[in-house]
Amino acid sequence: KGARRMHFEGLDADVEGNQYWVSVPMEIAAKPGSDVLLAYQMNGQPIPLDHGYPVRALVPGVTAARSVKWLSRVVASDEESQGHFQ
Repeated sequence: KGARRMHFEGLDADVEGNQYWVSVPMEIAAKPGSDVLLAYQMNGQPIPLDHGYPVRALVPGVTAARSVKWLSRVVASDEESQGHFQ
């Protein structure tokens, strides 16, 4: 039996220091044809800083808050993210 959630952790945090950390169901994150991307380029150029340089998770079909900018780590887990922004 595999992991049920994919966690995306960003390098940014809120004013209280809570790191940006969210998860999506594996049915969305790993489904063939789901169009989930780890983007490092935009229009053939490195993705700009304000769009998430060096890499950004793009998760279509769910709230934009799951498309994490400044991605630092991707983790498969059985648990839903306990991050402040979940």
